[in-house]
Amino acid sequence: PPSEKKFANFHVSGSRYFGIPTLDPFFIKEMVLKSEASQTVAVEQTYQNIRMHGMTNSNTEQNFKIDLVENCAWTMDVKTPVLILEGDYKISGTLLMFPLNGFGKCNITMCKSPVEFDINGFKMAASAQEDTYCSVVVNESIFPDNMVNTHKSTCEKYAVKGKTYLKLTNYTMDIKLDKITMDFENIFPGNAQISAEILKTLNDNSDAVFKDIKSGFEQVFSSIHLTMANKVFSKVPLNEIFLD
Repeated sequence: PPSEKKFANFHVSGSRYFGIPTLDPFFIKEMVLKSEASQTVAVEQTYQNIRMHGMTNSNTEQNFKIDLVENCAWTMDVKTPVLILEGDYKISGTLLMFPLNGFGKCNITMCKSPVEFDINGFKMAASAQEDTYCSVVVNESIFPDNMVNTHKSTCEKYAVKGKTYLKLTNYTMDIKLDKITMDFENIFPGNAQISAEILKTLNDNSDAVFKDIKSGFEQVFSSIHLTMANKVFSKVPLNEIFLD
């Protein structure tokens, strides 16, 4: 078993003991996202060989409250400065009235993101610090109280050899971004000028576009968090995770 120091810091480089891969960058072999048809977006996106940067910069040390006696629930706030996804993409459908059938390399950068997680009602907030990727300078005081989302979680307990363990049964997220920038090479194959115009229009309207595609990202990220949390919880008894 890992030492206490390794347990506290396995999130940086992963952990063979817990079955956790390196988290920064975190490798995602494939994501297939389908948006709900709207006036803005009706596309199917396939992302492959994605490397996600920034997850380990999250801060979860503030406003942590837990109840494992009556409700198996907890709340906390999380601050994440920036998430960057880089890899290969294919996209087909209609985006802002443009017909798309693009493929190539991509970069999706999510900045200053209040992120709301929900594990059976568990909600977690994330705001940000200064970052250079999106040229955003953040002053914590500009965030109103309602930007810090409250997370609530319910879970299951089970016993093995006289010890109690925790299992998360559901995990959902509601991502709220201050800014997102998207770069898709070759989004309109064979015409660099039209590709540039589509990307400019896409980023000029990124808030509206992301609202229509964010549920797919939320499902993928939720699955990642659920899987990793349960890998840890399955190996460490409850009383060794949450000390009195």
